[in-house]
Amino acid sequence: VVYDGDFFTANDFKIYYVEITWGNSIGAKLAQLSTIIGMFAIALIWAPFTIKHINETRLPKFNQEQLELWKGRPAIGVMISVLLLTSLGGGVGELIASSESSAPEGVRKWYLDWDSTVGNSGGSETMSDGEVITVEIDTGDFNLGNTTYVYFYIACYEGEQQSQFDTIDSVTWEITTPEGVDASGMQTQGVLDCDTSTGSDDTVLIGEWEIPEGEIYAQSKEEAVSLFKWIRLGNGVWTLTLTADIGEDNSPLSTDNGCESIWEIELYGIDGIRAAVDED
Repeated sequence: VVYDGDFFTANDFKIYYVEITWGNSIGAKLAQLSTIIGMFAIALIWAPFTIKHINETRLPKFNQEQLELWKGRPAIGVMISVLLLTSLGGGVGELIASSESSAPEGVRKWYLDWDSTVGNSGGSETMSDGEVITVEIDTGDFNLGNTTYVYFYIACYEGEQQSQFDTIDSVTWEITTPEGVDASGMQTQGVLDCDTSTGSDDTVLIGEWEIPEGEIYAQSKEEAVSLFKWIRLGNGVWTLTLTADIGEDNSPLSTDNGCESIWEIELYGIDGIRAAVDED
């Protein structure tokens, strides 16, 4: 398997499959050789019994008329043996050749190509205690085609105003996936502690698809493209929900009444799947 180009950003990402196969002539020769070896082995096994039987047998006496009838029969036997050996040896090769020639006319070799697409969204908000922020992102707004990668980054920051008497703030986050999307293996909820340094979480959905192994043969480009099969995609509306929990500050000069929440969403996709004739 040979890969060419950058999967996520390049416009000319290609996958080539190279397969090495044996020719047909070796199989036919081996079939011929195996037949000769088999006949020779049979001859070796029966030769001693045949010779012994001949030595112990009295040959009948034939008159002139009877001898005339047997003159051509040894030659006929030799000819029949030659024909049998030739047909057995050549039959396998002819069968292989005929099976190859029976392939439908118009079948060509193809390779698949496509366009890589990208989109992103993000924002930040100062949140008060108990405040809820809902962020919706529709992959259809980014013309991704088929969404193959959805990445979320969530962070919160309490700020420099935190005092030694302050209870650490936190942000609870939850992701709602589009209907019908298989999000198995993806973390969809969590709790972030906000300190003077930024706390963060990230999670990702990676799509799955299937490309034919080996060389691709089809009668048309439509048939070749149809061999590309999708298994899991991230198309649809994703929802990120943030809920703030502001800790109590018991200092006399308390100014801590909120925290800063940050989110980033990155999207990648595949679109414009097409097939081209492989001239190599």
